[in-house]
Amino acid sequence: MRHSRHRTHRRELNGKDGFAYGKLGSNSKQNAPTYNLQRLEPVDVREVWLNEDEHFTPWLASDQGLDLLSEWVGMRLKGARCEVKVGQFRADIVCNEVSDPANTATVVIENQLGASDHDHFGKLLTYASGTQSAIGIWIATDFAPEHLDAVRALNRSPDRPISLYCVQVAAWRMGRSSAVAASFNVLVRPDAPNQDSPQLVPTLNITGILNQFWSRFQEAMAEGPDWKPRHTRYASYMSYEIGDERACLSVVREPWRNRVRLYIFRGKQSLFKALKRDRRSINRELGDTAWWSSTDQRSSIDLCSPAHLYDQSKWDEEIEWMIDKLQLLDRVFRNRLERL
Repeated sequence: MRHSRHRTHRRELNGKDGFAYGKLGSNSKQNAPTYNLQRLEPVDVREVWLNEDEHFTPWLASDQGLDLLSEWVGMRLKGARCEVKVGQFRADIVCNEVSDPANTATVVIENQLGASDHDHFGKLLTYASGTQSAIGIWIATDFAPEHLDAVRALNRSPDRPISLYCVQVAAWRMGRSSAVAASFNVLVRPDAPNQDSPQLVPTLNITGILNQFWSRFQEAMAEGPDWKPRHTRYASYMSYEIGDERACLSVVREPWRNRVRLYIFRGKQSLFKALKRDRRSINRELGDTAWWSSTDQRSSIDLCSPAHLYDQSKWDEEIEWMIDKLQLLDRVFRNRLERL
């Protein structure tokens, strides 16, 4: 009897033999081959990279990390730059997809050594807009189903300005070996006619669209309160003084949401903590819709609403909401900041 031959495929974890494939032996009882296989044991990623900013991001931006990520997502990523300035923020990693030298694309990577959250999702979209990226890669140890669904919905948009990937990072040890390998499992990728290679869509002129929106916004602001801008506006946001050097008011325009917020600058976390002690009263004045967010880098208190980036018929309504919330935040916080 002829036996059909089946081709098997394996993915390398660390450029060479990331998985353990044991020695081929024989079984005298059944006269069939056996394998002395090692079991892959999961390792806490924090045992490999102790800190996201100091360890994981630099490794991911290195040739080793970027080459490994390239293998798993099916791209050729080169030229990584860390902590790339995007207005008053900094993107984790910005690099280039160079599979086709005649049609390279800018890629922004937002990574976290933890489960997906709204904060990093918003950062990915903000940094993608600010860097004119055609591709956004979100890396986390786990993803909430709601975040995966949101990314799929954005990828399905016919006018999508960016192709988004959700990638789950993990670490493994082979049996009792001390060697550790990393893996990147792609959970969501843009639809592509050929699943072996992702479809890269051209960057839409999202900055031009945002510039049109901000021009209309400024026209409306000229008829409203006389707030002093802190600086020349960026594509994704504008900010205004609130009479305190520790904070400012800002309006953020993202593809999927609008945000009006009190932004507290880096190194001024004590101000955020002081405000948080009065959180119940502040939430009551804001209408119980505030989103309080704090990291090692910055803190903010945000009011959010859905965005309609490409539907200009909705812009006037959105601008009215933004100005109304700016006035509300000014009333709630200006006197409080003077007392703190």
